[in-house]
Amino acid sequence: VYEGCVNNKFSRLFFVSFLALFLELLLIRYLAVEIRFFMFFKNFVLMAAFLGLGLGIGNARKSSSVFGIYPPLAVLVPIAVFAQELNINLGFLPTADNSFIWYSWLNFDAGKELLAVFTSCLGLTLLVAMVFFPLGQVIGRLLMELPPARSYAWDLCGSIAGVAAYSATAFFGWSPKFCMILALIAAIPLISGRRLKLAAAAITFSLAVVVSCFNAVPSWSPSG
Repeated sequence: VYEGCVNNKFSRLFFVSFLALFLELLLIRYLAVEIRFFMFFKNFVLMAAFLGLGLGIGNARKSSSVFGIYPPLAVLVPIAVFAQELNINLGFLPTADNSFIWYSWLNFDAGKELLAVFTSCLGLTLLVAMVFFPLGQVIGRLLMELPPARSYAWDLCGSIAGVAAYSATAFFGWSPKFCMILALIAAIPLISGRRLKLAAAAITFSLAVVVSCFNAVPSWSPSG
């Protein structure tokens, strides 16, 4: 399971913990801008990350790979990029068309529409949890195999480094789309198996094309 380019288990724990915290903060920032549901309910991304990591750690004895983050991100990122075209934001835009959410939700037809809106958004929340599930599995397996005190120290240091790296990108106003592609490129050495690495590289390239060619945002503030 741990036959990637980063073979030392302590180093793997550091980098996977780094990746988990970096992606968590990155998705909180990015999704809140692109998908209005997460702008109103920012804690949902945080809770989804905790859910995914927790479930992953609870299933740490099963086969795990960092590659597991790529398929859900391959779905989540294009949805975020094309959120307007997919009408995901329609219910949360300040127009008369979405008044059913705030003023007439007790009406049966409005209630059905409201249910459809929130069901799709909760589906996206579960998709976020799926991103963090494999990371939780890898972290949990490494914590089981390594000495408790030292493994916790490496896990903590990786988490702090991930927060610091995210803070630096936010301070300099880097686009979270660009940062996500960098994170996916950096995660490839953590993947075992040539085929999975090639698949991860192909997904990363495809996402880079999508985020660079569509719905481009020229600059980002530290808050998004």
